[in-house]
Parts: sequence; structure tokens; C-alpha cells
Amino acid sequence: MKSGLLALAIALFGVAQAENSTFQNPIISGFNPDPSCIFVPELNNTFFCATSSFLVFPGLPIHTSRDLVHWKHVSNAFSRADQLPGLAFLPKATSGIYAPTLRFHEGIFYLLCTLVNQQLPRTNDSRWDNFILTSTDPYSSDSWSDPVHFSFPGFDPSPFWDDDGKTYVSGAHTAAYYPGIMHAPLDLETGEIGDIIMPWNGTGGRSPEAPHIWKRDGWYYLLLAEGGTRENHMVTMARSKSLEGPYDPAPANPLLTSANDTTSYFQAVGHADLFQDSDGNWWSVALAVRAGGTYGQDPGAYFGNLPMGRETVLTPVTWERDKFPVFTPVTGNVSGWPLPAKSIPEKGEGQLSDADDVITFPPGSSLPIHFIHWRLPKARNYAVSPPGH
Repeated sequence: MKSGLLALAIALFGVAQAENSTFQNPIISGFNPDPSCIFVPELNNTFFCATSSFLVFPGLPIHTSRDLVHWKHVSNAFSRADQLPGLAFLPKATSGIYAPTLRFHEGIFYLLCTLVNQQLPRTNDSRWDNFILTSTDPYSSDSWSDPVHFSFPGFDPSPFWDDDGKTYVSGAHTAAYYPGIMHAPLDLETGEIGDIIMPWNGTGGRSPEAPHIWKRDGWYYLLLAEGGTRENHMVTMARSKSLEGPYDPAPANPLLTSANDTTSYFQAVGHADLFQDSDGNWWSVALAVRAGGTYGQDPGAYFGNLPMGRETVLTPVTWERDKFPVFTPVTGNVSGWPLPAKSIPEKGEGQLSDADDVITFPPGSSLPIHFIHWRLPKARNYAVSPPGH
């Protein structure tokens, strides 16, 4: 009898775990802005996320999770100085590696990104160095390729594979002289790019950027960030029957923002991406800052003082057939779709995103992958546990 009750209790515990729908934001804390995330069933039903790294090295951190709660830093897509040697000479703290887009297609991980030189005029197309990194093993930093560069007069590149097999890139044109979104055919192996068109410039918010495209039910859905990456940040969307447009904006735009709720603990919510889980449920990641409801209020407690930076948050999304998606507002404790069963990632080079730093340096060891330098390091300036240490 006791063994039967024990078995029943274990079974009920397993069901409760599988049906758990509550998690806490941010899911990837600290300096992890501009998230782009995907679900890859081919790799043991695993979620993968990439975030911006600007001037730090190593950069473009890759995090994985199997339950959307426990995230592990498994590799850095930019881990070799010769991948992007120009990072060493970039001026201004706002230069560097901008928002990546991470996608998985036919067994290959693609990461498209931009190395930005803020010293150059916005009308100078060489300000934007767009590139493609690939990998078949995202758990290894060494597996990420050298970059394939492509000429594109903007930033935030995002790939899209259409039904006819053609590949396109979408990106943001510089807002200084023509704010809007660009599409162009792109060869991901050679970097050869076709004619650029500009199908939509958003809803009128400043700095339309961070475009991503999905095709559903015969519609092309174009997701954007608008309003700048501060207190007016927002997520908008439009759709069209043709990739080239014209695009009709969602009646409920903005679909996600904190600009209309100044009391929210999370502010500047925007720069979103969308993905599904194994049950077909939709989720969105976005960046946010923990501002306690005083962001942008001078002299509010958090005005210009955000020590945790822009972090990655998660929220459930409902996307019904032939309709625009509905985003759940970002909060600290979130309930929504059932979460996958609890699972702690094991593969990869780094540690869990919320792990404490208890680190030793045995002889012959190297720096942990979450230890970063400002621009490219000079190896002669330090040593890790040298002989006799």
C-alpha cells in the first residue's frame, strides 16, 4: 500500500512539474540585451539565445535551456580575436557588436550581426560591417566560423528562408537620413546581396529597427522595435501577402511596451523575437531594464543609473490563425503556457546564468568564458596560474 501511494505521489509530482507555468524574469540577467532565441527540436528540444556584446571580448554569448527557466552560457560565437580584429580600434562606448539574430536551418546555426563604428558618419555605409557566423556545434566556442561579410547600409540583420528556397535578409536603415526597414536577397555562403527594397518604415516611432519575419497562413509578418531603446521602446508588427509589401500594421500596435505603464518595474521593453516550444506554444523574448517605475524621471531613483543594464526577459504569446499575436505584458513573476519539465543544461563550456562565481585557476587553466575584456586583450598583460604561482 505504501509503495502504491509513493508511486502515485511521484507521478503527481511529475505532472505538476510538467504543468508548471510560472517563471521569473529576467531569464538571463545582467548585460544581455537584444535577445534572439530559437527552439531546436533536433538537438534534444533545446532553446538557444544570442545577445549583443558591443565592445567586450569574448562576445556574442550563446545561452541554452531545455525548460525556459535554467539557462546556461555554453559558448561565445566571437571568441577569437582574428574573427573581428577591427574591434580593437573602435572608438566610443556605443560602438561594437550590435543586435544578433540567431536562426537554425537545415542543420546549421546562423548568426547574423553588425560591427558598428560610431565614429563614422551615419551616411557612411562603412559604418556598418555586417557579417554571418555559422556553427554545427553551438556548445563549442571554437566551432563558430570566421565571418562572411556582406555589404548592407544598416544594422540588425535577420535572415528569412521563403517557401521557394530563397534566402533574404532584413535590416534597419540608419534612422539619421531614412528610417525604415530593408529587405534583400542574400547568399549566406558568399555574402553576395541583391537589390534592396524598403517595404515598411514602422508606425511612426523613432528608430524602427530589429526586424524579424515569419510566414504564417499565407501572410508575411514583420516584427519591429520602435521608439528608441529607452522609455519609449516598443514592439510593433505589420503583415502582407507579399514579402515586398505593402504591409498593413496591426490595429493593436504597439503589441508590447512598458511606455504606457510607468509604474512597471520593467521598463524600456522592446527589441523582441518570437519562437515556439515543442507543444507549438509561442513565446517572446525582449530586452528590459529593472527601473522600478522611475525610468526617465529626473531625478527619479533610476534616472541614468541602471547597474544591471539591459537584460533578457521572457513572456508568453498567443498567436491564433490568421491573426496578429497577442503578447503578455512583461512582469517579474509570469504565468502562461505550461513550461517544459525541469532540466538543468549539462553541455557547454560555461555556467548557469544565475550561478555564483566560485572560481579557482589550476595550472594550465584558462579564463572562464564569461570573463570579458574591454575590446581585444593583449595576452602579454596577464597570465593564468603561471608555473610557480
